[in-house]
Amino acid sequence: MRRTQADCTVSEVVGPADVPLTRDFSEALLDRPDLCAFLARRRGLARYSARQLSAGTWRGGDGGDTDGVVRLVERAPARRVYYAEGEHRSRALPTLRAQAVVEMYLVGRPGPDGREFTRTTLRVCVRAENPVVARAAKALSALVRRLVRRKLSRALEVSVLIGRYARADPAGFAADVAAFPDMTRKQAAELLARVRAP
Repeated sequence: MRRTQADCTVSEVVGPADVPLTRDFSEALLDRPDLCAFLARRRGLARYSARQLSAGTWRGGDGGDTDGVVRLVERAPARRVYYAEGEHRSRALPTLRAQAVVEMYLVGRPGPDGREFTRTTLRVCVRAENPVVARAAKALSALVRRLVRRKLSRALEVSVLIGRYARADPAGFAADVAAFPDMTRKQAAELLARVRAP
């Protein structure tokens, strides 16, 4: 992780995005990337996949050209830090194998309607693994920066959409959570209990 940050090929800040969920509930969903991927697929929002490898470690992908392993390395109130290793396949560049450090900042704020939302900002540092690709990536930094911004902006957009439907249709959201096969009834009930009424 330190090496990635010290030899960053591309760094970028993405957001903020205002997710229409309380910070408490946003944190609950972040604890279950597999559920979030399931909800995104079920609602036709994205083709994300995720499965747990061990506590705090997940393998996943966007259903297209990017996949890898993500590990939660630091968790504090309003802040999380993730370390990821994966690859992106592109026509514009050789396959990019890289490591990334993603800092996520979550700030709960009251909205105009009095209901809390979570302002989410990502700070990412990507280090290309192959030195040749790293040099090419630095030479084409604008292209790589756009790629990073597009992927993470899309993830934030999906979070916002999930938040909107959870808030607008809590019964439908509860039914979707109940349909998720990798969660017990008790776990589902505990998660849904964190959806606080405005």
